[in-house]
Amino acid sequence: MLFRYLSVVAAIGAIHLVNVNLVRANLSSNQNTYSSAERESPNLAQNQTERDKPRWERRRGRFIEELGLTEEQQNQMREIRQKYRSKLSPVREKMKSTREELRNLMAGTATESAIRAKHREYLELQQEISKLRFESMLEMRQIMTAEQRQKFTELMQRRRERRGRRYRGAL
Repeated sequence: MLFRYLSVVAAIGAIHLVNVNLVRANLSSNQNTYSSAERESPNLAQNQTERDKPRWERRRGRFIEELGLTEEQQNQMREIRQKYRSKLSPVREKMKSTREELRNLMAGTATESAIRAKHREYLELQQEISKLRFESMLEMRQIMTAEQRQKFTELMQRRRERRGRRYRGAL
């Protein structure tokens, strides 16, 4: 059972690495698509097309547009994201180092109990991240109207469906 879990973790890590490399390659190739006149133009940043923006920025823009958030709601959401980003960041870093330690334990001569203890630590960190995400969603929920909450639920369902299709054949 532990071997299967670690195989899945390794596969997810490999997929993540491939995605990161694809994004980097895409970014570097996109940087070279402008002519020298366009690169030197002071208005290039102002005239940046939707396609040239990072994917997360395009998604957030569509998300805000589809929900119909007011400027005040957007500011409140931004504050919540910043608040939880500062809480999530150290937990993610700890999770990253714990995952690496677990890999090293598995590759080395560690005892089964040491490996299990490190695995429990990793699971606790995952749970902490899940809890923080949930808390942030509850705070964001308080800002939205009933109609926006309904629309938010629909958007999240579509997102889950897309993710399911994307990863279905990956493992």
